Amino acid sequence: MVSQWHGGLQPLYPGLHIAPDLRPQLLLAAAALGIAAGIVGALFLRGASMARGRFAQVPGGPVARLALGGALVGVLAMGVPEVVGNGFSTIQTILQEQPLTVTVGLVLLAKLAATVISMGSGAVGGVFTPSLFVGAALGQLLALAMQAVVPGAPASPVLPLVGMSAFLAATSQAPLMSVLMVFEMTLAPALLLPAMIGAVAAYYTASRCQTLSLYSVIAERLQASAAEEHARAMTLAGLCDPTDTTLAPDASLSAAADKFAEAGTRYLYLVEPDGRLLGALSIHALQRAQREDSAAGVLTLAQRDFPALTPESRLRDALEIFATHGINRIPLVRDGASRELIGTVSKQRVLQEASCLF
Repeated sequence: MVSQWHGGLQPLYPGLHIAPDLRPQLLLAAAALGIAAGIVGALFLRGASMARGRFAQVPGGPVARLALGGALVGVLAMGVPEVVGNGFSTIQTILQEQPLTVTVGLVLLAKLAATVISMGSGAVGGVFTPSLFVGAALGQLLALAMQAVVPGAPASPVLPLVGMSAFLAATSQAPLMSVLMVFEMTLAPALLLPAMIGAVAAYYTASRCQTLSLYSVIAERLQASAAEEHARAMTLAGLCDPTDTTLAPDASLSAAADKFAEAGTRYLYLVEPDGRLLGALSIHALQRAQREDSAAGVLTLAQRDFPALTPESRLRDALEIFATHGINRIPLVRDGASRELIGTVSKQRVLQEASCLF
């Protein structure tokens, strides 16, 4: 309101002359356009969801996904330049019935594909104006088809504007907001009734086809991003489990065998009385020593450089050790200097917490 008081009441899309028109063919066209927008909107949201799943499988993380998404959109832009940007200028071209570089049907398909790819790759950008773009192109496509077969059919810019309201209602699941937004952009009262018919038809059609909205898709993406950031910053302190799979460094081989049978584990950690971790004894090393009737002690058989982490270590540190050493648990020491054993971190828990990173 402050901006309107300061600069005057001006529509976002100026130069449109929309006369009152309550002919049945216009109202029926608005309803048909709403149904079509509802179907296309539902397919659009499902496509965006599928694209996110596909891009999530791309190796290399966000950088690789964004690079691939940008490359695909760039290829589309080489053939259909209208897909670049938020679509404001193209909407203006459609409403003014000026020529496009390609047919309006091809522009519609290309913009849908480009927006789905951008959303799927995680690119930061708006989806509100592209929704208006798609609705305007869909309405113009219907207007051209009706003019070819129906004498006196509604012409531009009525149906493109109704399409904008209808497609926005289908994707946002907010028909009243969609009608008011398009009205505010045009300041054309004659548009209200057909826009309401199209928006309501699109809303009910889309709600029968799917339950997501444009904003729930965005919210899911933000939640996934937040979970990923949380996993990247998470330390192992909250994943530490107490352990009793310890053995004194002066224990006999028979005592070690009894401890393995009791604990049912692959490794026993050799710990001094003050809690200092000296290494880990594997059950395979013990069994080999028993077969050979070796006189070596458990400290001699132990792996002294057994990997260990601290509570401040991150999930990626644990993942690297699990991938390199093929173990199921990593001992956690208080710090690198004292190497006091405080527990272990399991592979299963680390993978659960780090699942959003893949």
